[in-house]
Amino acid sequence: MENIMKNLKNVFFIGIGGTGMSALAFFLLEDGKVISGSDKKESRSLLKLKQKGVNIYVGHDPDNIADDVDVVVYSGAIPADNCELLSAKKRNIPVLSRAQMLSKIIEQKFSIAVAGTHGKTTTTSMISKMLNDAGLDPSFLIGGELNDYGANARHGSGPYIVIEADESDGSFLNYKPNIAVITNIDFDHPSFFNDLQMVEDYFERFMQGINEDGKLVICGDHHVARIVSEKITDKEKIFYGFGDNNNVQCKNVILSGFGSYYDLYIDGEKIGEITLNVPGIHNVLNSLAAFSVAKLIGLDFVSAFDSIATFSGVRRRFELKCNNPYIIDDYAHHPEEINTVLQTARNIFKDKNLVLIFQPHRFSRTEKFLDDFCNILTKADVLLLFDVFAAGEKTLNPDMGNLLFKLCKKKMNGNAFFVSRDLIYEIIPKIHNNNNVYLFMGAGDITKICDKIASNFSNTEKEQRKQISDQNTSELST
Repeated sequence: MENIMKNLKNVFFIGIGGTGMSALAFFLLEDGKVISGSDKKESRSLLKLKQKGVNIYVGHDPDNIADDVDVVVYSGAIPADNCELLSAKKRNIPVLSRAQMLSKIIEQKFSIAVAGTHGKTTTTSMISKMLNDAGLDPSFLIGGELNDYGANARHGSGPYIVIEADESDGSFLNYKPNIAVITNIDFDHPSFFNDLQMVEDYFERFMQGINEDGKLVICGDHHVARIVSEKITDKEKIFYGFGDNNNVQCKNVILSGFGSYYDLYIDGEKIGEITLNVPGIHNVLNSLAAFSVAKLIGLDFVSAFDSIATFSGVRRRFELKCNNPYIIDDYAHHPEEINTVLQTARNIFKDKNLVLIFQPHRFSRTEKFLDDFCNILTKADVLLLFDVFAAGEKTLNPDMGNLLFKLCKKKMNGNAFFVSRDLIYEIIPKIHNNNNVYLFMGAGDITKICDKIASNFSNTEKEQRKQISDQNTSELST
């Protein structure tokens, strides 16, 4: 098992359609490996893999795994009694979790792992682009699709590999990176973690377990992240943020529409004036994390500034789907993330009505943060609430979504609606006016509904333009 990467040729993925799994599959495919895999249903990821020539099976069956497969990689969402997993073990085919496989991959290069409850995907993307624009041809595996590359993974020829280190099931403890970035530490994933203390313990173990000569980059403004990192005494640390107690600091921040400007200071010295073309204070912090990595590896700052200035974001992170009306699609599914998106939208659309269309993700999360969800969701002007997206989780309380709706309805004076997939297409035209901004949020399949709503508005606009054009043509001819 130790030398599994040396002669690796054929890899089979169980649950290949997941964000992290598809990234790993794309990476190994670009490395010349033969990839095949299965998942329970069709998805956008499966379609993209098929287009690359990957042999995909929809549905699980032991016969899906060919005899020449060298290793089987399984998603954390795959149960222990999965028929393909049991078959691989019975046939003595080496079996690795996604995190175990990824840990073996990153051992081969200088690795940068981005961890944190929020902001991992964007920060990982910024760092990857920054290294690429410097001509370093990095490898990367990310939990979201970079708009600049249209991909969530790449096998580069350069010395660096950048990965998103997901803490949701504790598997990030497998990674021993050369640089670890900690964006923040909050309580999430109650299906695995019991409380914030348990989350802190895991992050402490992750930081302590990085490469022997590894270095830490930590958001110094995040109280819990700073406290936990201070327990690590044998690693070099760089703190970033707004406060004067940070090594990498921003000053004179100006938020402007879908972007921002600020002055970058390192160790008290002004380094340059930064332009961002992605919105929100949270992205200012994400860029500071990227500049902290640039400092550690000795990257040319002029190149880094230009790269960050042209960073166009990540799919489903405040992604603008339509601008007449404004329709935003975002992955936010934790109360803190939803609050950040709402604050960003308020800053951009100061005089608009924010219509939040939210799909709760997992029963365990919804139940654990029920009051927090209510307090945040009701900051919108109008709330359209879907039922809970289970994400493979057992139904703990089938009435959980309705319970959240009832709590929100009490606070919103009739501006909250409990919607279904059919009802949403009826209710939005009824409540629509030119002052509405639509914010679709959730980690489930709500993005498909967002796409359809955006398409409906676009088709309506095209039809209206055609009618006007036809009318003008008719008037001219008479």
